[in-house]
Amino acid sequence: MERPGSIKSSSVSQLNHQQANQLLKVQKDILEVVVRQNNYQHALEQLCISAEKILQNSAASIMLYNQSRTQLLVRAAPSLPQDAVDQLNGMVPGKKQGSCGTAVYEQTPQFVINTEEDLRWEGLRDFAREFKVIACWSIPIRDSNENVIGSFALSMFEKREANEFYRLLLETAANLASIVLLREKEEEKLQQAAHYDNLTGLPNRKNFYERLEHAIDLCSRKDTSLAILFIDLDNFKQVNDNRGHEAGDKVLQSVAQKMESCLRKEDSLARFGGDEFVLLVEDFGETTELSHIAEKILNAVEKESYGHSHWAISASIGISIYPQDSLNAAQLMQYADKAMYKAKFEGKNKYLFFKSSLSDFIQSRQKLAVELSNAVNSGEIKAYYQPIFELDTERLVGVEVLARWQHPVRGVIGPEEFIPIAEETGLIPKIGGIVTEQALTQCMSWWSQGIPEFKLSINLSARQLNAGAGDELSRMLSETGFPAKNLDVEITESAAMEKSARVVREIGHIGRLGVGVSIDDYGTGSSSIAHLNKLPVSTIKIDRSFVDEITTTNQLNSTAQTIVAMGHSMGISVIAEGVENDEQREYLKKLNCDCAQGYHFCKPLSQDEFRAFLKAS
Repeated sequence: MERPGSIKSSSVSQLNHQQANQLLKVQKDILEVVVRQNNYQHALEQLCISAEKILQNSAASIMLYNQSRTQLLVRAAPSLPQDAVDQLNGMVPGKKQGSCGTAVYEQTPQFVINTEEDLRWEGLRDFAREFKVIACWSIPIRDSNENVIGSFALSMFEKREANEFYRLLLETAANLASIVLLREKEEEKLQQAAHYDNLTGLPNRKNFYERLEHAIDLCSRKDTSLAILFIDLDNFKQVNDNRGHEAGDKVLQSVAQKMESCLRKEDSLARFGGDEFVLLVEDFGETTELSHIAEKILNAVEKESYGHSHWAISASIGISIYPQDSLNAAQLMQYADKAMYKAKFEGKNKYLFFKSSLSDFIQSRQKLAVELSNAVNSGEIKAYYQPIFELDTERLVGVEVLARWQHPVRGVIGPEEFIPIAEETGLIPKIGGIVTEQALTQCMSWWSQGIPEFKLSINLSARQLNAGAGDELSRMLSETGFPAKNLDVEITESAAMEKSARVVREIGHIGRLGVGVSIDDYGTGSSSIAHLNKLPVSTIKIDRSFVDEITTTNQLNSTAQTIVAMGHSMGISVIAEGVENDEQREYLKKLNCDCAQGYHFCKPLSQDEFRAFLKAS
């Protein structure tokens, strides 16, 4: 196959020395423009001019398909009047659409000597007469895959036949046009990769900072304001952990489209990476306008779903404003990030404007994150035990293992403060492993001292399931000698209902170890009873939100009743979480709920406190 843009060696021998040099000069000139100037439009126009110099009294043109490949548009025609270009634009390729329309349609060169008589010009006869086009030669331009993408043409104002040299001139020009267009396409891809996110098509971090700097410069000259909205998706890790990164990518693409639909034309949304997006808002009036935009984004993201699964995905948004918060782009970004972080800490699915007091909060959280990382490796994470009682007899039947942080200065830190940090920093699996191993070892010690055996419940996250929790659990049981029949693992309803092969396989693996499987926070998701039946589930736990409102809402009472009835119909025992008072306990007893836990019975206890509790019991 000949190299694109080259002159066929078989044809060179048929040319005289002057003709061969003419073609070689055209190649040299055009390739120099491409390499040295990197100006592709100029290269195509120069190609037309070079061909016109060789073929006197002619006008060269390059036409290319539009994006939908339905029409041809003039890309370069330096010698054609604008009226002619306007009439040619939008040409639909066909057998009677002149030399170019026919060349593209037939995908072969077309040499028309007389436009007035040739049927190929029947559809453009008026055009030929108006612009005095007597003859026209056209050849298809092809891409690297040999697909026709347009045409190169020479229009003449006198009758003329194409000899071998002129045919070779057209062929050389078409090949050179192909090279220029290929280089242009590659350059566009490089620019796209450098400035746009490959997954969502949004501007990337580098692009956004360039736009932000330009916008700040404009605001400083016009004495106007701009705002940055730093957007971070809440609970996005659930998708990646439960369904994999392919599902996560689809959610990110969908979320990006939904957020864009909330914006004005002049707003700039960028993806910074992961589940972080940043929005630049210019020319706004009051801050209430920013609030309105933030609320629209929150509503759009909250409706996100993937396939048949509905995720508890939301967004936390932080807002900083130029010039009131800072005049510096990097600092504005930092302040918006801090406000977002605070919004996430306050419960997620909300937006906050930056305040100077946020800096102290962020610093303390960052310090706590470093301390937590050290705590995991220095024995400060402790297992706490919350008893589970049979409702009819109030006999101790089990205990749930919970994590607490024994801070050397602050004392015991509860999960509400350090678990969100652990989730952000990826420490959840390690913390879960630490408290599980502590509890298994400690229970074996207690039982060896004559304390009656009881069920031990540990929590497994979706991330632990995807990381191969079954193998890790098997190792711990083997090393501690803990009997599998005395162990239950609690898996959240959303994780248990996932149909990914990895999650189903791990739950099955755990069941085959002889370990019980309990569904935690039941009633908060959209469980499929058919799917639940396929899992080795022995227990479901009514979420505390249903228990909390037992005394106030009859509708929720019926929800708890439904869960108990459903569990029993499937041969599954039911435990109520978060029981705080006698009224809740008595109502649950009437429902025939099997067991319960909560502060009404006993708070979570340290190792020493629980040992004393066991002895007293």
